Amino acid sequence: MLTDGSGTTHNWKDLKKRGDDATKPAEPGWYVVECVKAEVKKASTTGNPMISAQFKIAEGPAAGKTVFTNFNVTPDSDFALGIFFNQLAAFGLDDAFFATDPSIEQLAASLVTRKANVELGIRAWQGVDRNEFKNVRRLDGQVPAGQPVAAGIPSATGPSAATPTAAPTGDGVPRPPAF
Repeated sequence: MLTDGSGTTHNWKDLKKRGDDATKPAEPGWYVVECVKAEVKKASTTGNPMISAQFKIAEGPAAGKTVFTNFNVTPDSDFALGIFFNQLAAFGLDDAFFATDPSIEQLAASLVTRKANVELGIRAWQGVDRNEFKNVRRLDGQVPAGQPVAAGIPSATGPSAATPTAAPTGDGVPRPPAF
């Protein structure tokens, strides 16, 4: 047994299960996520600035599960900059926001509480399976300028967790799944 700082007693078995459940990745698929924390750091390999962000899955069977990503600022790569700005546009930090010329600290602070649709995948990190962001889209299903359209993106009012990705139809054009 463990007694915490508030005087509450905890069973080790239950604490272990909660910890194990919390670190299991969500199933691959589309989710609505909300940023709960964002801080400026330096990338360990390049020294470039990045925003290290923590998100909670906002809806569905995996609601409450924590996922992480980094938004890397890579001034010497136009392609990487395109990814950076497109991903942040999905969270509503668009051209109008950047026209105010915010500091990177203001950018990180502005990301907190914002939501977007995120397609999560799974990859091994330090030998442990973790979720990773595969795609990021606005909640309304609209794609930020410069991003390809992906099928099966849930709307803000439709299902959001583990939404299946549409298969191409006979004409080769993907259609969203029926909900």
